[in-house]
Amino acid sequence: MEDIDAGTSTTPSSYSFVVCLALKDVSQSTNAQFDNLTLTINNHSLQDEVNYDDFVFNYDDYDYYEFDVCTIAEYTGSETKVIFPKTDPNGKLINMIGYDESSVLPSGTLEVYVPDGVNYIGSCAFDSIYETLRFLYLPNSIKSIGAANTYLGISPAFILPSQFGTGGQGEGFIDPDETAIVRGGAVSYAISSSSDLFATKEGLIVSKGNTELSYYPLARTGAFEIPLGVTSLGDYAFSQCTSLTEVTIPSGVTSIGWGTFSYCTSLSEITIPSSVESISGPAFLGTPWLEILQSENNGIATASDGTKFAIDIPTTITKIDLTNVKVIAGNAFYNCSSLSSVTIPSSVESIGRDAFSNCNSLNSVTFEASDSVWTLDDSNNTEIRVNEHNASVLATYLTKSTYVTPPGYCDYTWTKN
Repeated sequence: MEDIDAGTSTTPSSYSFVVCLALKDVSQSTNAQFDNLTLTINNHSLQDEVNYDDFVFNYDDYDYYEFDVCTIAEYTGSETKVIFPKTDPNGKLINMIGYDESSVLPSGTLEVYVPDGVNYIGSCAFDSIYETLRFLYLPNSIKSIGAANTYLGISPAFILPSQFGTGGQGEGFIDPDETAIVRGGAVSYAISSSSDLFATKEGLIVSKGNTELSYYPLARTGAFEIPLGVTSLGDYAFSQCTSLTEVTIPSGVTSIGWGTFSYCTSLSEITIPSSVESISGPAFLGTPWLEILQSENNGIATASDGTKFAIDIPTTITKIDLTNVKVIAGNAFYNCSSLSSVTIPSSVESIGRDAFSNCNSLNSVTFEASDSVWTLDDSNNTEIRVNEHNASVLATYLTKSTYVTPPGYCDYTWTKN
């Protein structure tokens, strides 16, 4: 099975496509929507398939929880499809999966279903299955997910409860302010109509207003042109899309997020327009395009109108010409330990977070716009007035964190007023 047209149906059933792991695309009319998800397939409860002998239960008290904890500590069965029980054999409600930061599931697990009533996923609970997991269901009762679970960002099909978002690749932490239900489809995504912040456009996950491209389907292949109207590319939006070969970013996009194209191992061509005002590093880490850019042009990308972007400068560099550079990306000069001085031309409008971090030999910074004022994106919107500081102080500000002595401001983005 590769393609489905939902036609005029307005409510595809809760798990219409759950077991279709070869499903590549789902199309639907403009009034179609997915209903609230339940743990049923053709009116058959998944709980009927639970074998209690395959689970190890733990009843240790946790002082920081305000209830008696019944935890599933381990799955000992041999199935690749794991359905966690709603209760223990005596009817006690399961409210946590994962115990003592240990992995619950064996490597090789393909599908995981967590029942309603479970509130917590412990740290590392699913950590061993991130390479094999193909489908994950989490219920709306989930309150927190342990930060060491790394599976969420790289699974090709997963469902998250409505109070959570899709998370950052490799982080496992879910921002509770995001409200999306993402459901399966290797090259196309669909969002529950209950999502407050996300929608789908051409099978992509975008912000509700269609201005941020949040997630690109992992299994799509070939070239891609970002739709008009998108103004920002979200953190990890394309990360690990290993069959993506070329991306055209249209004029109007102003920001590229943290790790946006990281580890797109086939991506060799990227067009960046002059409208881009900020690039968070390492936006292009692990791409062939970046390797070519470093070897041929010292990590400086040039738009069609001549606007330049300092993306990721080779660490061996001792000096570099930043003429006409508009944006110095986050991490651009990270670990350039031989760089002793740098001139920031007046064309530069923003300097990304950690752009000069670990440049331990950098002791002189000259701003061509010597009377300029820069605003930091810290909680105080701190202003740096260039004409009040000498070169050595500016070097400290750009290379040192606020957490060291003497303090600096390398861990914030600088924007010229």
